[in-house]
Amino acid sequence: AMASQLLQAGAQLGERSPLEMMVEPAIDIFGVPVPGIVIFAVSIAVILIAYQACFGEAFSGGGAGRSCTGRHILMGDEEDLKKAKARIKAGEEFGTVAKECSTCPSG
Repeated sequence: AMASQLLQAGAQLGERSPLEMMVEPAIDIFGVPVPGIVIFAVSIAVILIAYQACFGEAFSGGGAGRSCTGRHILMGDEEDLKKAKARIKAGEEFGTVAKECSTCPSG
């Protein structure tokens, strides 16, 4: 549902919006079903546009209790990415793989 909302928001930005070009369901990237999760490879500005499209009223105080959550794995090279992807495809929890493999300073 969120992916389609993001793509609809992108349609308002032009024929080939950044959202339309860069947002893909996780199943297409990792080959495993991850319902409701969208993988972003976008700039902060595009994420802000997507957030406003989904939860615009939150910026005016009307969205109390709503939130957006993102999960990611930041990696230095493609070989490590392939190994992490294989672990997730084999059924290992995304969070476990992220905690052990991600080079992101946020943990």
